[in-house]
Amino acid sequence: MPKIIDNIEQKIYENALSLFAAKGYNQVSMKNVAEASGIAVGTLYNYYSNKLDLFLSVFKEHINQVYLKLNELIEKDRDPGECIVVLYDELVKIGGFSEELIKDDIIKRNNDLINSIRDNLIEKTRKLIKKIRKTYQGMDLAFFKKNEERITRIILLAIIDFAREFPDYREENIAFINRLIKTI
Repeated sequence: MPKIIDNIEQKIYENALSLFAAKGYNQVSMKNVAEASGIAVGTLYNYYSNKLDLFLSVFKEHINQVYLKLNELIEKDRDPGECIVVLYDELVKIGGFSEELIKDDIIKRNNDLINSIRDNLIEKTRKLIKKIRKTYQGMDLAFFKKNEERITRIILLAIIDFAREFPDYREENIAFINRLIKTI
């Protein structure tokens, strides 16, 4: 008789998220996810046809949760610095996924979904920066409007890079990013 596991899809999601976030795409196998979830590899293949399918499914689900958090903060009249904290913490939480957004190999293999995720994250970050721009009157608005896309990408790349290179300096990283936005 097959073993019944409660909340198996949730366990797979949580373990895959944790493994991919910690190790990135190339360092995780279906066997790793199955073992962490307490299931056989064959059982995992009943839910996901391959590792890329699992990776993209977990990434999409989690990033949608990030979008909801950011939308809530952007739409409410919250301190823009708080939005940067949430964005920073969420990108740190999904570290290995964040790095995949800027790599070519995954993007080339599944162009539409990864590009859609990346574009949506860029749009949320752009809205966040616009909110910050409105809050801080000293910003050079003409420069910002002309370079909005570049500024947005710099902020995202800075968060991903700072989290990887200076993992023990969360507060300093966030403060630097907030100061950078204010001086643009």
